[in-house]
Amino acid sequence: MIDKHHEEAKKSGTRIVPCCGYDCIPFDIGAFATAEYLRHSAAGGGECGEMECLLGKSSGTASGGTIATAMRMMDVQRPGMNDPFFLSPELEQSVGSSAGKAPQMSVAKSSTGDSWTTPSIMAVINSKIVYRSAGLLPSTFNPALLYKESMLAPGLLTGSLVTAGMGLAVGALYFRLSRWLLASTVLPKPGQGPSEQARENGYFNVHFIGTAKRKDAPSKAEGLFSYSHGDPGYAATSLMVLEAALSLLQTQSEVEPGQGGVLTPASALGWTLVERLRQKDFVINVKTAPSHGKALTKYFPPNTPPWTPPNVRKLKSGAGLYPFSAIM
Repeated sequence: MIDKHHEEAKKSGTRIVPCCGYDCIPFDIGAFATAEYLRHSAAGGGECGEMECLLGKSSGTASGGTIATAMRMMDVQRPGMNDPFFLSPELEQSVGSSAGKAPQMSVAKSSTGDSWTTPSIMAVINSKIVYRSAGLLPSTFNPALLYKESMLAPGLLTGSLVTAGMGLAVGALYFRLSRWLLASTVLPKPGQGPSEQARENGYFNVHFIGTAKRKDAPSKAEGLFSYSHGDPGYAATSLMVLEAALSLLQTQSEVEPGQGGVLTPASALGWTLVERLRQKDFVINVKTAPSHGKALTKYFPPNTPPWTPPNVRKLKSGAGLYPFSAIM
């Protein structure tokens, strides 16, 4: 889609924004807000060069349709799809190789050193979207950004067992015969999914640690994107897709030729989407984190005021609009 439509859409001011559900708004917008905090706050003042995303406590179940889509993707692999820069020709031009940016594949300690983590199965797509945002928003992200994503684990043993289980599951889905056997006997069919009660009781928490590497000393920010009123793939995704569409409508009169393209939620909608999601009970916030030691507190006090950068213009409706001049 980028190869076929990006340049034409850019010239006409048409914005095409895929990945507006749980894949990948929490990760893309959370990384964007954390990086913006580093750029604007007194504690930051620099481009974000490293972003660690940690999936915290959550409750949600994949539907049969989601699983069928994932299995179908195994059959339509294109050359280069495993490259983190697959969707980011802008970064390829400015940085070159994506060596050293592959997703985590084993149990490991977080950058703060106080938590064990396991690989995130969602990192394969989330990392590509965040890197595309980095290429489209050079004033927010350092072109040499390193994005790391993983899931928080209670300890080394649990993390090791989860990692081993994920490896077996991915291995089973890799081969057509085992995929067919799983789809025929164990996995839910398209149209099947979690119960209404499970959908209503779902929630998720995604944590971020952003680092701006300044000359004197690195500065850190801690971000949070969470929702506690429904399943990530159903209730939360429905709201996120709807608010993304409304954000496009709300800001369309501000877009000029040359500011469109095949974009990401962060590069196309930015703070407009952040403000709309906050009004729907999503928690999106950022604060300063210690430069050394255990930076991840995992929780923001309920009365923590939401942070918004000082340069966000206000539309007549009062929602924040990220300046489109930042988009290449």
